[in-house]
Amino acid sequence: MAGKAISRAKEPGASTFGTKLCYAAGDVGYNFVWTFVSGFLMLYYTDSVGVSAAFVGTMMLISRVLDGASDIGMGIVIEKTSTRWGKARPWIMFFSVPFAVSLLLLFRVPSAFGDVGKQIYIYATYIFLAVICYTAVNLSYNAMLPRFSLTPHDRDIVSAIKGLAVIVAALAISLGTPALLDAFGSLQSQSAWGAVSAIYAVVGFVMLMIVFFGVKEKIPPAVNSKGSAVKVPIKKALGILLRNKYFYIATLLFVLFYAINGIGGVTIYYARDVMGDSNLFGVLSAVAIFPMLVGIPIIPALYRKFGKRNVMLVGALVSAIGCAFQLISPASLPLYLAFAVVRGFGSIMFSLSIFTLASDIVELYRFSSNVSFLELDYPLKLV
Repeated sequence: MAGKAISRAKEPGASTFGTKLCYAAGDVGYNFVWTFVSGFLMLYYTDSVGVSAAFVGTMMLISRVLDGASDIGMGIVIEKTSTRWGKARPWIMFFSVPFAVSLLLLFRVPSAFGDVGKQIYIYATYIFLAVICYTAVNLSYNAMLPRFSLTPHDRDIVSAIKGLAVIVAALAISLGTPALLDAFGSLQSQSAWGAVSAIYAVVGFVMLMIVFFGVKEKIPPAVNSKGSAVKVPIKKALGILLRNKYFYIATLLFVLFYAINGIGGVTIYYARDVMGDSNLFGVLSAVAIFPMLVGIPIIPALYRKFGKRNVMLVGALVSAIGCAFQLISPASLPLYLAFAVVRGFGSIMFSLSIFTLASDIVELYRFSSNVSFLELDYPLKLV
């Protein structure tokens, strides 16, 4: 086993353990912002600001539609970027401050504003964070992965390490946020929300800076015979993309992934209104997370043995079974907790690989014309 570990560490294209840790810090950073937003923002808007849940839900839906357009736009920007820092890395630095500031603005709805003023402010600040800043940081961060981790196996190890880091961050946010809010005031206190958002904004900024300074892109910009950067026309690039069936499969998987993750925003209401105790939020969140700690170290091995596609399918099925059984008796805490564990095991089998799919598909496309899947050192088995 030791020999295998050493050989993998020396594998051409593999990243160092320190680089993997620095990259994982980025996922921690933007999750301190986004997990806080997705888990607590609706509660802040309804209980502290005083707007309706229907308004918040509509606003978030509209923002997700706009987010689709901003994703495409940011992808084009990254593709056209060519700097001494690389293509994706500079955008981590450029948007780290706006990203932190956007969180501060989000949880500071002026109490002096009337209903219409509050709604305009909410729309503007949420779109600024979710559609602009989060899109730029998230896409840049994930675009860096295949640019410093050059093999599928190494990317799976990176994904496992950052998965562990994210779980620690999620536990800290789920368990720590209610306690911090109580320490600074209460759920209804504007100053309490402002203080907690400031702490998380600083953590997010620092973690993103660790990524920028600790991870360097290995792939130099493509140049022609004259030394000029090679530019692929957008029309040609889109044509290649739209003819690739794996693009549609991956898109559908991401839609499902984010739709399921979006449900997490109602967990606090579930704890308060169904279970009768908002303090259970941390417990409900943590129980689904702990199985992931157990599963993450073994998932890369399962990918290698059974194929990424097969493991993801089983994971999605297990997660769906866990959710279905929780609905048998929604107010039963023991039942909820038991099947939250089942759901957690299934979730990590699916979600750990979701952000490696894009780079795997590119690699599959690159080699499929002249190399059989079974001849690859690490068969992707996407189909």
